[in-house]
Amino acid sequence: MPAQKPTDWKSISACKAGLTAGHDIYIRAHDLNPLLTLRWFDKYDLKFFYSEPAKTYYELYNLKKLGVAYAYIDAPLFFDLKDVKKVGIPLRIVPNRAYIEGHIPQKSGLHGTWVRPEKLEIYEPYFDVCEFYNDGPTQERAFYRIYFEDKAWPNDMNSLIFGLNTNIDDRLVYEGLDEMRLNCKQVCETTKPYCQMCDKVLYFERAGRKWAEEQVKQEEEQITPN
Repeated sequence: MPAQKPTDWKSISACKAGLTAGHDIYIRAHDLNPLLTLRWFDKYDLKFFYSEPAKTYYELYNLKKLGVAYAYIDAPLFFDLKDVKKVGIPLRIVPNRAYIEGHIPQKSGLHGTWVRPEKLEIYEPYFDVCEFYNDGPTQERAFYRIYFEDKAWPNDMNSLIFGLNTNIDDRLVYEGLDEMRLNCKQVCETTKPYCQMCDKVLYFERAGRKWAEEQVKQEEEQITPN
């Protein structure tokens, strides 16, 4: 394996100096233990954040101590936003992702960190930057249009949200589900899973879909000539 080229921090700092007013450079770091890199960040006054999300308050407070500009959070912190906000770190959200690729695979991402386009606005008080899981600029623009312009997805959510691995017609989802998920603390994944609201929504969505299919079938039979 060829040796990795050292990062040219001076050139990065020079690029930062050439930015117009109101713009800045943010570096996404991929290693949680590079103390030497942290010293370079400090020396050249570079803002940074880590790709790895915080899953516990211990990790979140550690990111704050490291001086990150932003933080990603994963479950169960994602479902405890009222208290997470009190930590005082700007947060980044990836609404079209149920779980992070490379972590333990999930058979279903129904209990994951996804957000529907219709309800992204209720997360605005808690998150400072929105980005999308995507394969390139074209797909990123499509997700931007869906979440920020159309603010709706009248289709199967499984084709919109990475890792959902569950077929759900977005049009049949209970309207108040998203508000309940904001601070539910993901109790569905504890030893006392007394919520199960996401699962109930899936059950009623499938029941509603079956009813709709039967209605269409009946109407087609009525208009079909003998």
